[in-house]
Amino acid sequence: MKITKAKVKNRSLDIDYTENKSIMNPEGEVIESSRDVNVKCSDLCHDSLIEAFDRLKTHGAMIADVRESLDVESAIRQGVAINEIDPENLKTISITGFVVSGSEEDGSEGAMIIFQKKNGTRILNITTPIVKFEDPDYPYCSELREVVEACIEEVEQYMDGKVAVKQLEMNFDEDFGGEAKIKEPKEPKRRGRKPKAEAFTGEEIEPISVQVFA
Repeated sequence: MKITKAKVKNRSLDIDYTENKSIMNPEGEVIESSRDVNVKCSDLCHDSLIEAFDRLKTHGAMIADVRESLDVESAIRQGVAINEIDPENLKTISITGFVVSGSEEDGSEGAMIIFQKKNGTRILNITTPIVKFEDPDYPYCSELREVVEACIEEVEQYMDGKVAVKQLEMNFDEDFGGEAKIKEPKEPKRRGRKPKAEAFTGEEIEPISVQVFA
């Protein structure tokens, strides 16, 4: 099995992989066959997978030549290796996936990085060109291979069951083992004419802010 694409969606993964099989025909000859498989998963990604993906931020910025690449270059000039730069320093970039194509045998294997970049109030979806792992034009191609291989390893572990545990939020009036609260009985309703309802002006409700993410 070879992972060819992984994309984060709602903290879960969409995965493309190629499955190779050896089949023996009636004549006794072994025939190699392959098929492409797409899997849409529902399990939540483990934190280690997200952290591995985040290490693609620096390469995405450099390859796409976005403004954040200046921060990466500045850190490198200060002696920090590109794979050692803290992804938290690139908060405006969010990695959403990667694609691997080509063959290692003929030196054509490389990767494409998919990410989102916050630009003011807008979110830009950016896809880098494919950079070969032996590309002489990209000075950090071997470091890129290292990060992509770490991402692939995390994806494979995710498929094997390394996922985050969903937690249910539950609110209790008292902690477990405490005394339960007893509601006081309601006062009996008074008979008589109902008071007139006051007109709603909207001033009684405090406004709230709602933030929507793409």
